[in-house]
Amino acid sequence: GLGTTRSAEALPALLRHAEWGVHQNARRPAVTSLGTLYRWLDAPERERVRERVQDLLDDPWLRVQLSAVAALQTIGEAASVGALSAAAGRALDGRLRRLSRVAVARIGEAAKKPEELNALRKQLEELQQANQKLEDRLVAIEATSTRGRRR
Repeated sequence: GLGTTRSAEALPALLRHAEWGVHQNARRPAVTSLGTLYRWLDAPERERVRERVQDLLDDPWLRVQLSAVAALQTIGEAASVGALSAAAGRALDGRLRRLSRVAVARIGEAAKKPEELNALRKQLEELQQANQKLEDRLVAIEATSTRGRRR
C-alpha cells in the first residue's frame, strides 16, 4: 500500500522493510512497492531505488528475487537491463531465468515505442504535405478549367 501513496515519505519505510533480516513475507511487498513508487520520486531517489532493487536480484530468498524482477520491470529503466540479464544468466531457478528474460524484453519494447511513435509522426507529416500538394494542384486545375469555360 505504501507504494501507491505517491509520496516520497514512504521511501524510508520501504527501504527498511526491504533489508535483510526482515521476514521475507514483509520484504517481498516492500520490494514490489519500491517499483510502484519509483515514478513518483525525484531523480536522486529514483537512482537509489533502482540500484537497491537491482541489488536484491542477488538476495538469498528466491521470492524476493522474483519481486525484484517484477519491480524492475515496473520501473522500466533501460539501465536495469544489464542486471536483469546477469540475473537470468546465473539463476538456478527456471522461473527467475524466464521472468528476468521477459522483463528485459518488455523494457526493450517500451524503449522502442518512442522511436516508433516518432516514425509514425514523421509519416503523418509527410502524408499531410502530400495531401496539401494534391489540394493545391486540384485548385489550380479547377481554376484553369473555369477560365476555359468563361471564354
